[in-house]
Amino acid sequence: MTKWTKKDVFLTVSINLLAALITFAIAGSGLSFSVYALFFVPLAFTAVLAWLLNKRGRRVRFLAALLALIDGLLLVALVNSHEVTHIVDRLTGYYNVEAITFLLAIPLCYGLGLLIGLGLGALLAQPGKRG
Repeated sequence: MTKWTKKDVFLTVSINLLAALITFAIAGSGLSFSVYALFFVPLAFTAVLAWLLNKRGRRVRFLAALLALIDGLLLVALVNSHEVTHIVDRLTGYYNVEAITFLLAIPLCYGLGLLIGLGLGALLAQPGKRG
């Protein structure tokens, strides 16, 4: 496996930004499948990204570990949404448990789509056993 180049970093950032723009354009349009777009659009884009990076000989383990850490932190915050709401109340004066829970669930759904797409793309890029 070779080291990451600036071109690889630019490819990763641009594909993820494109996925975010498309996802939130669909979610903001009010279409009936917009909730599914929060999961499946980043899944598809990240699967293609991981496939491209693996074909170029780049490792995606660090990205997977980073996404797993972020999703884990979001899950812990979601489970403890009352405490997070108290923290938000102290900082901003806004207290609404349901709204804070929903605001934590959206990035968790998006992040899980990224993580599963990364794993799927990495699995698809692995050479099959022939023989």
